[in-house]
Formats: sequence, structure tokens, C-alpha cells
Amino acid sequence: MLSDLSKEQDIICLQEHWLWSFELQKLDEKLADYKIFGRSHDCNEPITNYQIPRGRAGVAIAWPQKFDKVISKLDDGNERIIAIEIMSVPKPTCLINAYMPTNAAQSLDEYKECLDIIFNIKSKYDQSHNIILCGDLNGTLISTRNNKHDISLKQFTSDNGLKPTRDIQSKPTYFHTDGKATSQIDYILSNNDILLSTSIYCQDPVNTSTHVPVKACTNVYLEIKKNSKSKANSVAYKLIWEEMDKDIYINEIDKHLQYLPSDETTVDDKIKCVMGILHKATKLAVPSRIIKLNGPKRKASPDVKRLIGISKNKHRLWNDAGRPRDDHPLFKDKKEAKRNLRKQQRKETALEKEQFIQKLEENPNDQIFHQLIRRNRSETSKSDTDFLKMGEEEAISKKEQCELLAKYFEDLAQPKDNVNFNNEKLLNCEKRCKIIKEIAKASTDTEVTITKEDIRKAINQLNAKKAADEYDLASEHLKHSGESLHEILQETFNQILLEEKVPSTFKTGTVSPILKKGKAFYEVENYRGITVTSVIGKVFEYIILDKANLMKSGQSPLQFGFTQGLSPNMAALILSEACSEITGKQTIFVTTLDSQKAFRCCKSRNTDGQAISLRTKSEFVEHYRGAI
Repeated sequence: MLSDLSKEQDIICLQEHWLWSFELQKLDEKLADYKIFGRSHDCNEPITNYQIPRGRAGVAIAWPQKFDKVISKLDDGNERIIAIEIMSVPKPTCLINAYMPTNAAQSLDEYKECLDIIFNIKSKYDQSHNIILCGDLNGTLISTRNNKHDISLKQFTSDNGLKPTRDIQSKPTYFHTDGKATSQIDYILSNNDILLSTSIYCQDPVNTSTHVPVKACTNVYLEIKKNSKSKANSVAYKLIWEEMDKDIYINEIDKHLQYLPSDETTVDDKIKCVMGILHKATKLAVPSRIIKLNGPKRKASPDVKRLIGISKNKHRLWNDAGRPRDDHPLFKDKKEAKRNLRKQQRKETALEKEQFIQKLEENPNDQIFHQLIRRNRSETSKSDTDFLKMGEEEAISKKEQCELLAKYFEDLAQPKDNVNFNNEKLLNCEKRCKIIKEIAKASTDTEVTITKEDIRKAINQLNAKKAADEYDLASEHLKHSGESLHEILQETFNQILLEEKVPSTFKTGTVSPILKKGKAFYEVENYRGITVTSVIGKVFEYIILDKANLMKSGQSPLQFGFTQGLSPNMAALILSEACSEITGKQTIFVTTLDSQKAFRCCKSRNTDGQAISLRTKSEFVEHYRGAI
């Protein structure tokens, strides 16, 4: 049951785990990918494992390891009560997990003592945190029940503003072993409206406890950034947007957006909340598949798997026999098995390549075209190297290389003094910029308002099937969203313009170093940084560019690069026509701007095996037209 819950929920609170202090590691075994914070009944006076009595009480909180940087344990509480701090946005959350004393003779004093401990924790964090109290409270909030624990619990929750969601009914959470008596004593309560919904599980044959789980959904979100130090062979997933359930996706976004914080919330907090909402909706509505495993890059076919098994078996027999050589039968069998395996792999690779080319001929599109580019890239263009150096500084390990590249790109972005620069011109420019800002601020005619139509237009400009940003958001997250998200983005973007403050999430990105053509791979200066910035920030940029009309201002009609609808081929046509008009006695002077270094070019080989460089899509298609 615990394993099933871990697949569905983010944070799990346990009561009555019945483990002594030296047994708590058993929870780690059951929840391998989780961090566990637990206390046992003997936490103050630990017992030994010699003739241990039957377990009793105990509480624990478990959360996924990916949340470890934003969740911390709190020292408050006792053997029945524990708490954690969750660095959620827009406000941190204090989660209290309690197992209250049972309703027995002389138990009221102990019950009230536990309520006092909970009150002290709440008072300590109430001003700065959301408060969530959950657990087996051994008292009910149902109006028809009024024993001594029920009265104390009702009074406590009323005085402290702790309440469940409105959708919770009188459905029982506890079932006595006699099968007759039931009660509702397990709750998830909060001091504000951060709880969206609560549901009580039904009895399940897998569940051997007398209690059933209680689940609550909140509108607090965690800001989890990618870990740049993750292992190279970690499992990676790809979202299959073509198979998404759009109704569930939009409904989930709409449900959470109505609880988004008020206008008093900062723009940064709003953006982070929107990111969290998009991730929650994606998790429910968009299926995913594994694209990277700890193992070979290509999935082995049944025939290859069979030959791998044979090869391993032959190798084991040869190894057990002392690794004989020459004409020994086991050595020959091992070599023959490996030869058959490689033969089958080459055969399948050739077949797959033939099928790919056939697919490209039947249905040519940009996606398949870029796959063709990646297949024909030279291995020397990879930025994977044994060491890097910057001046006298060298880096060998992957961690040191990342730090060196980060240092290089950071230094590259810093403004530097140029002794030959015209300082007088700089001062004049600064004065003009200051005057323009003051005029723009004082003028009522320059006010810019962003509409929902602007949002829709900018989102449509985003390219699909591109890399996700550092917050794991891609253009598809926005393209498939509904009107509710457009309204929130409209409100947020207008707040940015009003406050004249750009969110911090728009200012950062993920940098990938790309080796420049023909350069030494070990020199840091030979790498170009390609940055993937916030996808929501890109929407804002598109809107501002369109409003300011910056793409057309002051542009020469003879500029063809970086202009929609035009290409350098048109400039080449003008040059060709000019050359054809002159006579042999005339001289034509041409000045060109070399933008080659700003881009990574594709490498391939011609029919003679010589390396060639292809810079444009048209050149690439022309080169492969005869082969396809």
C-alpha cells in the first residue's frame, strides 16, 4: 500500500508506523527514492534490539529526493508530533504531522499537552508560513460526536482557524476490527485556503491497517531547478504531446488558477506559481516515455537480445575455462558469437537507415530534416573532451570543466573597459538615453497595455518541439493552455510594465557550450554558448518587440539577414545581377559581413569521402538530392 501511495502522491505523512528508533531504516527500504523524517516512541529513551516489545506509535514524513533542497526538518515537536518546512511559493509552508493519544481513561491531559505543542509550532511559524496540520487526531470534527477528545479538538481548530476543505463529508477513515464501529478521525487541515480538495480512500484488500489514507491537493508549488551535477546516465523522459488529453490539461489549469495569489503578490511569485500549475497539469494529462537509460542508446531488437545472451554465455564459459587462446574450441565459439552479434547489429543499422531515407522521401518535413543533419555531423564537432584549459588554468573532471566554462561565460558577459573607446561619445549616449526615459515616463501617450490577443499571437510565434527551459517548460505547455492562463499572463505582464521590474526567472537560462568549427577542443575560448531562456519570458519579449516595432526601425532595404521573409540568397542574386551588368574594364568592389562565427554549421562528406561544410538548408538539400 505504501509503495502504491508513493507513485501517486508527492509528500506522505505516516502515523503509527510501530517502528522503534533502530528500525526506522525499514522505511528507507520501502521508499527507496524518498527522504524520510521519522520519530519513534522510544526517541527520547532508545531501547535495544534485545527482547524488544511489540512496536507502538511513531510518526514519519516522506518526500521525494528531488524535493530535498526545498524541504527541511524542524526540531519542534515530540515523539508524537513532527514538522517540516517546505520552501513553497509564494509563501513557505509548515507541515505538522501528529499522532494524537487515543481516547482512553486519563488521556485528556496528554491530549491537551499535544494540542499545546501543535499550538506552539503554529504560533512560531504562523506569521511567515502557511500551516497544514495532518494526522491521526483521535478526535472528530463531526457535529454528532462529542466525547472529551472531540470537544477539545473542535475548540482548538476553531480558535486557530484550522479547517478542512468543504468537500469533505462524514465518510469514515477508521474501521474497528470488529467490522461494526467506524469513525472519522484522520484529517488534513489548514489555516487558509491553500487546500483545494480532500478525498478519503475506500477500503482496499492490500491495506492491512484499520485506517484508510486521506489525500489533499494544495495550491502551493515548489521551485525545483535542474541539477547540473546529475549523472550522465540518469533516466530522462520525453513528453508525448500528440497523445495528451487536452480537456484534462485545460481543466486542471483552470482549477488551480482560480486560487492564484492576489494582486499584492510579486511578479516573480506569480510566474513561479504559474510554472507549478503547468507542471501539475502536465503530469496528469500528458503521457511520457523514457528516452535515456543506463545502458545502450538504441533499444535492442529481439534478435539482438538473443545474440547478446548467446555471446555472454560463450564468454562466461571461456572465462571459467581460464581464458584459453589459439585454436581452443571455447575461444572460437566466443569469437563466432561476437561476430554474429555485430553482423546482426550492422544489418539492422543499415535497414533502419534505409527506412529513414524512405520516410524522408515520402514525407519530408523540418523534423526529419534536422534528424538527417544530426546523423551526418562530424564527431569532431562534439564538445566532449578529456580536459579544458583557460590560460594557465586546467580542468580534467566533468565538474571542473563545467565550473571553468561557467567562469568563462560569466566573464564574457561582464562589461569591460576599452582604453581606446571614445568616452565623450559614451557620455553623450548615456545623456540621450536618460532624456528619452524621462520623456517616455512623463508622456501619457506612450503607455503600453498588453491584451489577451497579444498573448495568443506571441504564443503562436513560439517554435514547437524545442528544448525546455531551466524550469522544464517548453512551448507546448503554453500552446495547449486555455483562456484562463492567457488572462493570468496578461495581468502579470501588465504588472511588469507598471512596476518596471523584470522577473528574475526571465533573466536566467541554461547555457550549452558548442565547439566552433575547426577549433581546438581543449581551449575554453573556442566554445560558443547557446542559451535556452524562459519560455514565458520569450512570450513577453515577442509582445514587446511587436509593440515597439523594433524589428523594422532603421533597417536598410538591402539588409537580408535576420529578416522575416528574406534570405541571404536574395542578396546573392542582387550581387550576381550587378556582376553581369559590368564590362570587363570595370571594377566592382564588394564588402561582406562575415556572420559565420555566430552559427554552428553542419558537416558531412561528399561521394569521395572528403569533408564538406554545409551552411544553409538549401545547400544541404542540394547536396543530398542525388543520394536520396
